[in-house]
Amino acid sequence: MIRIGRSQPIYANGSQARITLGLSLRKDMRRVLHDGRYDIVHVHSPLSPILPMLAIEEADCPTIGTFHTYFDKSLGYQLGRKYFQKRLDMLDVAIAVSHSTTIALDRYFEADWTIIPNGIDINLFNPHAPFPPGMRRDVPAVLFLGRFDPRNGLTTLIDSFKRVRGKGREAQLVVVGDGPLRKHYYRAAAGDPDITFVGSVLKERPSYYAHAAMYACPTTKASFGITLLESMACETPVVCSDILGFRDVVKDGREALMVPCGDRNALADAMVTLLDDETLRTRLGKTGRRESEQYSWPRVTAAALAAAGTATYGAFYRNSPVFGSVLHQLPTSARDVSLTFDDGPNPYATPLILDALERANVKATFFFLGRHVERWPDIARRAAAEGHQIGNHGYFHRKLHFRGISYVRDDLGRGKRAIEAACGVTPAFFRAPHGFRSPWVTPIARSMGQKTVGWSLGVWDTDLPGAEAIAKRTVDGARPGYILLLHDGDGYDPVGDRTQTAAAVPMIVAELHERGYSFATLPR
Repeated sequence: MIRIGRSQPIYANGSQARITLGLSLRKDMRRVLHDGRYDIVHVHSPLSPILPMLAIEEADCPTIGTFHTYFDKSLGYQLGRKYFQKRLDMLDVAIAVSHSTTIALDRYFEADWTIIPNGIDINLFNPHAPFPPGMRRDVPAVLFLGRFDPRNGLTTLIDSFKRVRGKGREAQLVVVGDGPLRKHYYRAAAGDPDITFVGSVLKERPSYYAHAAMYACPTTKASFGITLLESMACETPVVCSDILGFRDVVKDGREALMVPCGDRNALADAMVTLLDDETLRTRLGKTGRRESEQYSWPRVTAAALAAAGTATYGAFYRNSPVFGSVLHQLPTSARDVSLTFDDGPNPYATPLILDALERANVKATFFFLGRHVERWPDIARRAAAEGHQIGNHGYFHRKLHFRGISYVRDDLGRGKRAIEAACGVTPAFFRAPHGFRSPWVTPIARSMGQKTVGWSLGVWDTDLPGAEAIAKRTVDGARPGYILLLHDGDGYDPVGDRTQTAAAVPMIVAELHERGYSFATLPR
């Protein structure tokens, strides 16, 4: 665990929340993320100040955000909608723990939500846990388990429990939990000997669920019912408020009795129904255990890993549509292929390639690097003048999936301006170095009028296997409609040796012509 800043409790959304304060939070977050060299950053409550949003802004790898909260309205989100939407758009995957969570957020934001519920350990929470301290054996127990805050409805439950006792039912109310409002709830209990305050527990929670006659949860606001699931896994029936977040987990009459939120008489009547009907308690409990199994950690973890895989797939696979559409094949059924070259211009290889293409009357697409164009503008200008398409490969040839929005915009913009200055044309295509992208790379390219291009076949000519091997790999791998990737330059060495590729080009063109292929440029 790495600590950053100081946690400060605040009152928000009808409960207690926390924000982090400190003088160098952004600097500390940047250092932690840089030193950790993480493959994925997973941010919880991503639009909450302050650390979650700093993590989103500073992460240089795929970022996943999980939203847990339900709320009726938010003045902060309403006033800062554009600011928060921008941070939300920076997430590679936006996870919500329930349908109700997306309903709350959809009032203010747009996102492609992935719903992955919270999970439980169904081996830990089971009906065979040992008997807990503080619970009587001579009467059935009604269990409350939760933090002492107003929206969890403990005052409502205490009053409803007294009404149950008023109906002549023997029972014990066992209250597990704690919080700053404990004195308020002690006063509400008024020393009732059948109301037992156990305090805060952790390891013994399964025991309290397993040996209670029912779990009562009159919560007024929730995004998900994790405590309902814990009770269900212990085969204990549930009495709960009929609220949106709980409807994602239980159904009335299946594993729970649901009552109108805040209705104390209805809550008391539901508790009486369960106290009087052991058969009903058993049926709801057995059903609850079966339903809880779909929330087991192995299942939830598999869903979370799938989401992480989606983010990784979007970032690293050159033709992935996750972060925007990519042209990776010619839209034709003819025996056409397209030759494309990356990382030039190069003072040695590019002129040789241009000579070979001119002799064969073949047009290709060159994805030039801005900094190389500035070194050899005459070569870039020649390629454009001879009718070849000029694409933008950025300026520095750095992996863009690890870069923020401002960096990507600057890199693509500098590459575009260098090409325009040297060639007198505006590039209509963009290819990311190595094909690596983040959610904002393709939209930024599109905003500059550039279509993002991948490739159908790369032949690893950068390994320098020899001209004959490069030609053989290309010709043997070609298929109708393929966009072929070769390199006329070196992204990291301005004068890197690409003469093997240059020597392979005449062989590639001649052999593909021999096999009935024609050469086409990229469709605009």
